[in-house]
Amino acid sequence: MTWLSDSSQLVSGNWVSSAYAGHGITGTALRATTGTGSSGPGVLYNDWDAGDDAKEFRWLIELVPSGGQFKPNEDGSFSLTGAADGAYSAVYRLFVDGADLGTGMVSISIGP
Repeated sequence: MTWLSDSSQLVSGNWVSSAYAGHGITGTALRATTGTGSSGPGVLYNDWDAGDDAKEFRWLIELVPSGGQFKPNEDGSFSLTGAADGAYSAVYRLFVDGADLGTGMVSISIGP
């Protein structure tokens, strides 16, 4: 048996939590993890509404912040390290139950 390992990105130049249904985060898990901040700040929590617990959420990063190291997590949490004081933003595409719901933006402020 032969295994092929490919470490290339699913979408060239972008980051995606998953391109396949069943690999996102459920609304229940989203509410429990990012809503309380236990996984850090979450961009997807803002997209969750009451009644979305059984839905699957995924996100595709379309534009990363211009400074620092941006590390997204599948649950919608992220970190931005090494960026100078200032305002930054990231643009993401939201998928709920496989449907492309368009883009959203997260704003990040660092410093006083």
